[in-house]
Amino acid sequence: MFNPDDYSLIMIVVGVRGSGKSILLTLLQEYQLRHAARIMLLRKLKNKPNLYARAKVNVWANYPLKYYLKPQQLNVDRLITWKEEYRNGWIFYDDIGEFLDKQDWQNPAAKLINKGVQVMRHRNISLAGSMNFIEDLNGRSFRQTDIIIKVRDLCRTPWGIANGLKPGEVANSLWIDKSGTLTGYAYDENKRYYQMRFFGKKIWNDFNSFQDYDVMEMGTKYEVEKRVKKLDANGDVIETNHDTVNDALVQDIIHNTILFYQHNQPGERIPSKEFWDKAREMGLNNGINISQKWGGYLSDIGVKRRVYTGVNRYDFEEVQVV
Repeated sequence: MFNPDDYSLIMIVVGVRGSGKSILLTLLQEYQLRHAARIMLLRKLKNKPNLYARAKVNVWANYPLKYYLKPQQLNVDRLITWKEEYRNGWIFYDDIGEFLDKQDWQNPAAKLINKGVQVMRHRNISLAGSMNFIEDLNGRSFRQTDIIIKVRDLCRTPWGIANGLKPGEVANSLWIDKSGTLTGYAYDENKRYYQMRFFGKKIWNDFNSFQDYDVMEMGTKYEVEKRVKKLDANGDVIETNHDTVNDALVQDIIHNTILFYQHNQPGERIPSKEFWDKAREMGLNNGINISQKWGGYLSDIGVKRRVYTGVNRYDFEEVQVV
């Protein structure tokens, strides 16, 4: 029988505004809180701290819950850098699209979350989030998603109208096993899905469905300074100085600029002046010697520079940067 404690899952709940996404996310969260409480009680009663060692006994959420069991407050700054405390548990993130929207694919926060997915299994972490449309999820996050749950409020259906349902009382969920984790067969293989009706009225008082969000906070731009190690020919670390760190930051900006064009203007040859103007827009210091030092760097990473229609242009089609 499937046991979610044995897997590190990524679940995305999708649906239009008012469809029941937050209700289902909260139902799943309350189930996990009760599960964790039972495990912790058994460990205490049996005096066995390592009983069910793989059980997910921690629950974090980015919204408050008025429930007799409380999740831990999710610290987004520490989550995106995957600090050590995030292990053996579930993360519930309402409106996760604020970080993983494909229109903001170059956001360092999204990149770090996607990189952190690689350590989820080792940390025994699962992630459940909600957003309006799965099509808005960035490509890398979509490929990592295991389960997509589509929800629909039944109050406007003929059955719901006939039974006098109010919004949020009863909703339908359609579960798509995208990766094959639940059933052993990915959705692309058999096109099978599973439906489940859930009742939201019983938890109406457990959370605020009209909770307001700070739009400016949701739009926070993260800038992450990467660690820099400079190695000699023998693989030994050379002491890192300011110039080395600055060079690494410039390289990161250049990579992001290349990714911008690969994503938004694939296959096009970009005028060199336009490229460097975009790099400055993305944070490049105007004072550096672009033409000599960083023009050569582009050549080193495989960017082709040719003259087309009398203009120097860069070709990024075969370049791979991260």
